[in-house]
Amino acid sequence: MDLQTAEALVAAQFDTTSAASDATAIRGWIHACVQDAVGRAKSRKVRRELGPTVADQWEYALPVDVVDVRMLRVDGSRPWRRCSTEQLWELQAGNGWLTRAPGAFAPSFEEVAEGGDESPQDGDSATLALWPTPTVAGLAMDALCAVLPPAIDSETADTYVLPVPEDLVRRIAVDGPIGMGFREALGRGDLAQQYEVRFEEAGVQELSRRANSRIGHGPVQLRPGG
Repeated sequence: MDLQTAEALVAAQFDTTSAASDATAIRGWIHACVQDAVGRAKSRKVRRELGPTVADQWEYALPVDVVDVRMLRVDGSRPWRRCSTEQLWELQAGNGWLTRAPGAFAPSFEEVAEGGDESPQDGDSATLALWPTPTVAGLAMDALCAVLPPAIDSETADTYVLPVPEDLVRRIAVDGPIGMGFREALGRGDLAQQYEVRFEEAGVQELSRRANSRIGHGPVQLRPGG
């Protein structure tokens, strides 16, 4: 579905004289729902260069569109082992060991301060921590990342194809924005609820399920010790 079609479907649910029929507002709601769904589902995966390494630096800031780091290689190595921040701290403290991987990494995505929007695309202090700490500068860090789609704004072409599976796009890019229109522009939470449920349950949750089913789960080789 292209952006123009989605906008027309959303607009058709509202009286042309109401605040919810504003074209700029509708495009903004579509942007918010698509970013939220794709970000939380981690469904858009790309190969991304996150380096280069800096000697004696173990923590690196991530690009703002990255919502997760699934796999990592440093200087063309075998894949590093993904672990939690707690496990990485154990490794740094010498209280653990690693098998069948040249190193470990822990992505961290902290939520914004209390009272802010806590959707994935707005998280701050997104970082990537490495163990062992690189001792050589300039090495490539090649990663498989889940990223947000391009922004939908006033400059986006009407023919822009929404980056959501065709069978889910109506739940995410139409039902979600309609729910936002009823709730935010008209103050009708009662009317918004059915659209919000379809967005969440038939849209975001299904997109997340599909994304996770394609990833799989291998054996964890990290063994914290005492």
